[in-house]
Amino acid sequence: MRAFYIEQLSEYCEGQEVSIEDEAFQHIKVVRLKPNEVVKFLDGKGGQAQAKLVSLEKKRALFKLSDFSKSMKLPSWDLAIGLVKKDAFDLCLKMATELGVGRIFPLLTSFSQRYELNQDRAQRLLVQALEQSNSLWIPSLESPIEFKDFCQNHVNKSDNYSNYICMGMSSSVLPSKLDVIEGRSLGFVGPEGGFSEEEEHKISLIPGSRSIHLPTPILRAPTAIASLAGVIFTKQNLLD
Repeated sequence: MRAFYIEQLSEYCEGQEVSIEDEAFQHIKVVRLKPNEVVKFLDGKGGQAQAKLVSLEKKRALFKLSDFSKSMKLPSWDLAIGLVKKDAFDLCLKMATELGVGRIFPLLTSFSQRYELNQDRAQRLLVQALEQSNSLWIPSLESPIEFKDFCQNHVNKSDNYSNYICMGMSSSVLPSKLDVIEGRSLGFVGPEGGFSEEEEHKISLIPGSRSIHLPTPILRAPTAIASLAGVIFTKQNLLD
């Protein structure tokens, strides 16, 4: 079903008629919705509702809302990824949204790219991916952070994660060697060139950290994210 991101969806109620204007309205005009057509509204925080187009005017669209629901199941994993080239990072943002990542941490590593991240543009890409995939959650995109600072602030002092899984370090195993995992996971994906030996060593010292690889050549960052998600979902028994 066609979906649209409505950030303030929780402020509305069942049966209410809602006027959509400005940028969101322009998006609706582009796809040429017709009266009585039903779409999905998503707030990116687990909430969704059915929305029937009542009328399409010159500067606004009027929808009637129904079938509100709220998912209580939070995203089961976050992603720490070495900052890659801009076009590849765009794909990574979309992939992470489609695969239910909760938070994205762009890492500044020994081999990563270093550029100012356009947060507004990145947020638009996340919204587009949410609408295209009908995902219930928009990831929180953090500012790029030095690898050592990330480990200090989000790993060494964090009780948020039960599992740390890195894709493609030198001392890695096939996914079949992993046991079932429980609780939230933090996945690591390196930049072009991977993590340095020192960075791999720091990841390996994290209690409960594990590194995996596939029987394939080097994976591009977006492909590595998809592969990592598949492993995490399988080991969390989310695919049963």
